[in-house]
Amino acid sequence: MRVLPPAEAVTAVLRNRWPEAQAAWPTVTVDRDAFLAHCRGILPADPEAALPVVAGLHVGDLYLAYACAVMGDPIAVRCFEARIFAEVGDVVRSIDADPDFGDEVRQIVRQRLLVGDDAGPRLLDYAGRGPLAVWVQIILVRAALTQRRQQGRAQQRLHDAGHLAPATADDPELDYLRVRYRVEFAAAFREACSHLPSRERAVLRLSVVNGLTIDVIGQVYGVHRATAARWLTRARALLFEETRRLLTASLGLSPSEFGSIARLVHSQLDVQISSLLRKPDL
Repeated sequence: MRVLPPAEAVTAVLRNRWPEAQAAWPTVTVDRDAFLAHCRGILPADPEAALPVVAGLHVGDLYLAYACAVMGDPIAVRCFEARIFAEVGDVVRSIDADPDFGDEVRQIVRQRLLVGDDAGPRLLDYAGRGPLAVWVQIILVRAALTQRRQQGRAQQRLHDAGHLAPATADDPELDYLRVRYRVEFAAAFREACSHLPSRERAVLRLSVVNGLTIDVIGQVYGVHRATAARWLTRARALLFEETRRLLTASLGLSPSEFGSIARLVHSQLDVQISSLLRKPDL
């Protein structure tokens, strides 16, 4: 049996996955060759790098996105509205429960995804590396957070939601996790903080809240700065691991999902310490 060169193998895999893409949306009609050319265009240029990517593409979601963004197919647009957009649109309520705010954000995102600007519909940016619904949900969350900032209410909302750090411009996954799990995260962090030994809690307060250096903390406790540094490192490690453990358990996550939660905990650690440890009872 002849082993195909990587470039031919990529083409072969794409052709083999065409029926799968088509079957996902049987009422939507797309030209096969044009769609496969679109898929090749979003893959890495190096065929060897493209091979593992093409095998994992969400081709059904790509099919729908292509039909909406490139063809403007009305049936595809209705499918997208009913099966994708409507199912994730309620995530905006977790940022602002005002129905008018939700309607405004959803309309902004709908316009970007399906109409766009000079660069075309934003759905063209979907690369099929994950589910389309998750991709759209992240865009909705980021749009809602941006809208809050533009209205001058974002910082107050973040404070009320548990003193979460502002959204980052370059990490939509963390933006989504902050919003989606803000209540669970705040509860897990508070409980983890209450489990810390009193010395570790005090050292964290001195460092993060009061802004004392390791040298000064060492002087406060009458120990060498290296000892103070070890205490601070241990305190952070204990708080990090306990918060991650509690949050993972409360959300019922699988081991494969630990990484994102760990990143969330790490990104929020100092913000939560500064907020919570200002209170004298903790």
